[in-house]
Amino acid sequence: TEAAGAGSARREAAAAAEGAAAHGRSRGLTALYDGLLQKALDRRGWVLGGAAALLVATALLWPHLGIEFLPEMGSRTLFITMEMPPGTPLSETDAVAREAERRLSEMPELAFVAAQVGQQQHDDLLSLMQGHQTNTIQIMAYVPETVRTRDLGPVMDAAKARLADLPVRSLSVARQWQGGGNPFSNDLIVQVRGVDMDALESVARDLDARLRRALGDRAEVRLGLAEQQPEVFLEVDQSRALIGGLSTAQISLAVRNALSGVQATHVRQNGQTVPVVVKPHPDRLQNLDDLLDYRVSSPVPMSLTDTTSIRLSNVVRAVEQTGPQSIRRVDGARAVELTVRPARSDVRDLTRIVDQVVAEAALPPGVTVTLAGLSQMLSDAWDELGTVLLLAVALVYLVMAAQFESWRYPLIIMVTVPLAAMGALWAMFLTGTNLGVASLIGVMMLVGVVVNNGIVLVDYTGILARRGMPVRDAVVTAARRRLRPVLMTAITTIGGMIPMALGQEQGMELQGPLAITVIGGLTASTVLTLFVVPILYVLLSGSSGRSPEGGRQRSRRGRSGAAVIMAAARLAGGAPRARGAPACGRPSTSRCPPRSARCRGPRSTLS
Repeated sequence: TEAAGAGSARREAAAAAEGAAAHGRSRGLTALYDGLLQKALDRRGWVLGGAAALLVATALLWPHLGIEFLPEMGSRTLFITMEMPPGTPLSETDAVAREAERRLSEMPELAFVAAQVGQQQHDDLLSLMQGHQTNTIQIMAYVPETVRTRDLGPVMDAAKARLADLPVRSLSVARQWQGGGNPFSNDLIVQVRGVDMDALESVARDLDARLRRALGDRAEVRLGLAEQQPEVFLEVDQSRALIGGLSTAQISLAVRNALSGVQATHVRQNGQTVPVVVKPHPDRLQNLDDLLDYRVSSPVPMSLTDTTSIRLSNVVRAVEQTGPQSIRRVDGARAVELTVRPARSDVRDLTRIVDQVVAEAALPPGVTVTLAGLSQMLSDAWDELGTVLLLAVALVYLVMAAQFESWRYPLIIMVTVPLAAMGALWAMFLTGTNLGVASLIGVMMLVGVVVNNGIVLVDYTGILARRGMPVRDAVVTAARRRLRPVLMTAITTIGGMIPMALGQEQGMELQGPLAITVIGGLTASTVLTLFVVPILYVLLSGSSGRSPEGGRQRSRRGRSGAAVIMAAARLAGGAPRARGAPACGRPSTSRCPPRSARCRGPRSTLS
């Protein structure tokens, strides 16, 4: 029992010593801050001038910040798109795809590689009208989690270098499929619109050459001009078709059935319904000559040897030419798009260069050039988020004005907002974080967070001033007593944001910029608020040495308190005592008993 008691006493003594040490450290920090604040109040101009200089330096920092819409989101998959010359046989395209797969599989940064050769099309008339492309290669490669990096740029560059010498017309490596899949990508789109397709093609090719020279390796420029592919038109000889008893629709249907087949019936197999498609054997239709030799059923014989069908070449004429794979229209007008895909997510300089190239382009009549994609999204996002940010600041100010019943003192608290924005921008610059939607959301969060420190200081200062304390003493006392709550709130918030800022896991790309913005803004705002807000409070209170608002409120409360005391005295039945009258009811020449004695009304003169 004695040993247990001794152990408990030692633990209590250790805890008391630790608490005393922590209290001593806290008192030391408070004393240090008290001394610095006194010096800052003596040199108000220097402190405010330094804060203004930091704001000016932050404004000069603005052009050096990268801009993006949204960071690359979560995908650790690379998408490689290659195109062979139009009309390349599927076998040759497949051979190139297999070689690309082999080279990519040798990269230690890639764990899985899969390729798709040709463009998937449905085996129907719409597919025939659109054209079946056999010259495209799409490869998907996965970067495993063992590659601990958020920026896949070096891996993409290495993959592109390995495939650079393949016999392809175009090669691109990205984190989403070319032609879509990510509506929030950082691609810049240049749209050339008009009626004359030749003029559109001329302007688009000129812009393509200019952009490639101006951007160099900083971005990949893709001309969205539809590639010309070989086409075969079958022109029906109406007179010969009429002699054979065939119409254009019957001939078209016969060609479709020959190439795509016709669904004749259904069969049941293993409990499932399976369609039966009838079509000629593939060996019979290997080229155009085989198709022209194909026989079409006819009610009118055109030869003595075959009275049930006629050869297709007897009623049609094959015309070989080239045509676009697709025709793009925007708002009813033909359009050609140029896609500028940044090599990195920062697009500030790229946007400026693209704007300059577009402005210098010579456009023929009827042709217009507009910017879309990232440029349009950035413009819309800045407008909307800017409006929301101003609205948030206004609402916070109105709420504080209603609480403080003053229009002036909430202005002191609102100074914390630009101080927080300054810290957020410097944090983004020092960490290489681009300014985008996620960062702006962090700034909007700061508007509601950083004002708390100012509210704590200003509110407690007003309480002390209403108690009659001089303004400077009230400011120093309030700042000293509220130092620990302010620091504890800031430190806990910053500590909670650090894992988000440092996270490398998939899906943390959006939270990272937001956390960095909040950490930088809250740090700068907390440090500067502890000095700037007290100085502004003293300056705004004037030279009287007492808070005007606090004085008015104290005088009103004093008058109210006096009225309550007078009413209580009347209810007690005694007349109010004149100023200077003794408290114990004795003549003015006599002295009251000591403080320890209690007067119980007027004393009797009888012995």
